[in-house]
Amino acid sequence: MPEPTFPNRLDERLAHGRTELLDRIEQPPLERIQHRARRHRRRSRHATTGALAAVAVTLTLLVRPWAGGNDPTPPPPVAGTPTPGPIYSDAGITVNGLDGPVVDVPGMITDVEFTDPDHGYLLAECVDGGACPASVARTADGGLTWQITELPTATRGRTGLGLLAFADGRLAVTGDTTYVSADGGRTWQVGGRAKPTPPQPGDRLYRQPAAPGGDDCDGGVSIWRPSEPADLGSVDVGGISVCWVASDSTGDGAWWIGGTRNGQAVAALTRDGGATWIESVLGPAEGPARVRVAVLGNQAYAVVSDVDGTIRRFFHSIDAGRTFTPVTAGPPVGGPERLAGDLVPLLDGRLLVAGTDNHWYVSADRGATFHRAAATLPPVGGLARTDAGYVAYQLFSNGWAAYSADGSTWRKLQIR
Repeated sequence: MPEPTFPNRLDERLAHGRTELLDRIEQPPLERIQHRARRHRRRSRHATTGALAAVAVTLTLLVRPWAGGNDPTPPPPVAGTPTPGPIYSDAGITVNGLDGPVVDVPGMITDVEFTDPDHGYLLAECVDGGACPASVARTADGGLTWQITELPTATRGRTGLGLLAFADGRLAVTGDTTYVSADGGRTWQVGGRAKPTPPQPGDRLYRQPAAPGGDDCDGGVSIWRPSEPADLGSVDVGGISVCWVASDSTGDGAWWIGGTRNGQAVAALTRDGGATWIESVLGPAEGPARVRVAVLGNQAYAVVSDVDGTIRRFFHSIDAGRTFTPVTAGPPVGGPERLAGDLVPLLDGRLLVAGTDNHWYVSADRGATFHRAAATLPPVGGLARTDAGYVAYQLFSNGWAAYSADGSTWRKLQIR
């Protein structure tokens, strides 16, 4: 009898028992496990990305600490945001630079007039002996954009012209021949003198240019009627040799002139178109003298200078110019030797002037002493009063001009 094979039977029993055991064990839900595994992998990726971003931000702040103010370079502007122009400033005087396209005008800007902060006009001439025509440009947005119109051919190569700007776009250009425009300078015609009539509100005084080769103070004073516009003829100034006439009346309707008579420096005002005058004698003058007056409220300033601008003395008034008191016995301390243009009284009580050395100067004591404002302010050729504010000429010494409504904040005109 053959011997039984126990190992084979044991293997069969073990295999059968293993099968039964696996059948009794409940299998896990594989679909749920796979879903959880996918979600876990997504969370891992997000956590890794967030950590990398945090590290990048931290490294950026270490390199460019904008929030700390240590780096003068700001972050780049948002797309579509206009880039501001450069700003030049010192001593509370600010000149805002160009921030848009510039218009080229033939010749050089010699006269700028603003009738309000938006509407302005300028005159350009060929001052270098060229033969370009004189031109007038106009703006209706405070000097951001300009339109240019050439004056009649007879002005080609002419210099010594003057610009008068009135409300409603009425203009006049004076010279050997006077030209007038009633549409903001778009069209021009020869203007003539009108028949003298009694002064009316709105009439303005104007210093007639001296004859070619004559003294700077030889010209007379005329009165203009804006509604034409037309020259109504000369005004009797009581024997004063007038070297300066204000470009605008004061708030109380006074027009100021300045000059000399019988060796005395004289400032005079009229409120009736030159029919009567109120005079203030400001002391002796050595030869012809230029007397300039500036009024802001009840504060008034006067300066006596030689025709070349050499400063002799400053005066101050607390009653709008009815009476003047000398500030010093001679030229101010720290100021320019020679004055370039008009006085500019500021709203904070200071006085601003420009010197022929192309610098800005401010005084906090009514003209007794001055401090030169420099820092980033550009060179300036001179300051002038206009109907609605002030104009700075020859900025940067190369023909630019700027406008200010208050004398403190200036806007560079986008034209040259």
